Amino acid sequence: MRIKEQELRLVLIIATVMFILSYWIHLPAPFGPVNFYSDITSLYHLIFTKGERWFIKPSIYGLPYIDYFLEYPIIVGVCFALSSIPRILLDEPLGLLAFYHIMTLILYIATIICVKEVYFIIKMAKLPFYKLLLFFICTLSFILYTVYNWDIIASAFMMMSIRLLLEKKYYKSAISLGLAVSSKLIPGVLIIPIIFYLPKMKNVIKYIIIVLATYVLLNIPIMIFNFKGWLKFWEYHLSWYVEGSWLQIFFEYYDPTARIVSKIVFTILMAIMIIFATKYREGEVERFLEGLFLFLAAALFSSYVFTPQMSLLLYPLIATLPSMPLALFFAFDFTNAAIMMFWFTYNEWVEKILGYKVYVFDRSSPITILIAIKCFILLLMILYNLHSKIKFK
Repeated sequence: MRIKEQELRLVLIIATVMFILSYWIHLPAPFGPVNFYSDITSLYHLIFTKGERWFIKPSIYGLPYIDYFLEYPIIVGVCFALSSIPRILLDEPLGLLAFYHIMTLILYIATIICVKEVYFIIKMAKLPFYKLLLFFICTLSFILYTVYNWDIIASAFMMMSIRLLLEKKYYKSAISLGLAVSSKLIPGVLIIPIIFYLPKMKNVIKYIIIVLATYVLLNIPIMIFNFKGWLKFWEYHLSWYVEGSWLQIFFEYYDPTARIVSKIVFTILMAIMIIFATKYREGEVERFLEGLFLFLAAALFSSYVFTPQMSLLLYPLIATLPSMPLALFFAFDFTNAAIMMFWFTYNEWVEKILGYKVYVFDRSSPITILIAIKCFILLLMILYNLHSKIKFK
């Protein structure tokens, strides 16, 4: 027990240091020396500084979905509403600074919860704790994307749901998964492998009902006060352009055909995963965790939206796998981080070499090439784990 306490303390200290680095590089101007882009401050400026997205006349304060549009799920909206309260009392740029620090505190709490949950799952799977450091905390993506947007919140609820499931606390697990989906839609795909893990059909039915009920209950207030504002969230996502996906190589970023191809690939991959990645019984922790990774990775690979920050959903699961080639993972992490590191600056050196600028969504842009490489590496990671499943079968 003492060794576990020491391990966890060390892991949390390292996670805190890495989190502070993420906080520091994203600290907004005029306060931050780096002022690296984040969705957090970008949306703040879009809504409050520029006065865009409002359903009513722009104001110093408002509620997401009711007063202005927000493309993130309800729990992110709650975080946004809480963090912007100081604007009522503070002028700019102090309002922005207070907003950023409240949001950072929320993200730090989510990060600590996520790290703890991954550690507990690793111990259940009888794996060494350093996997948590190698495959999650001590990565470029952790530094770049933890205080970039809100995906770490979804990761925290998702990993909590998995840990509770492994402890046979099925209905608490269902609530946690409902909270994860209310933070980011993509973790909802995990309900497929979970269905095959639950021991009885009545558990399956109750689990699904609780996940759906959790999501609906959180969204009901918005649906009552501004149904159009709530519906706009779904309309936005259903018409979202191709972003961060290998589909950029083959389609223009607003081509609706890309979304059709995405759905076809998703259906095929889900069918493959159901056949090969659900052969486990209750108590087979390692094989179940592999199945969870495969379903989530396949969903992200097939999606027409696979932004770099979504890696924070994958990395906690990768840390719980019994096997993943370190070189393959580091190649993915480097490429995934490079996408955002060069997103705003690549044209400076491209113009020097070619004599002209290349649009970021163009098929020949360095960013699109990095995205394609990232997706190809993820496919290799999927095939690596899928091969072990097929071989074992």
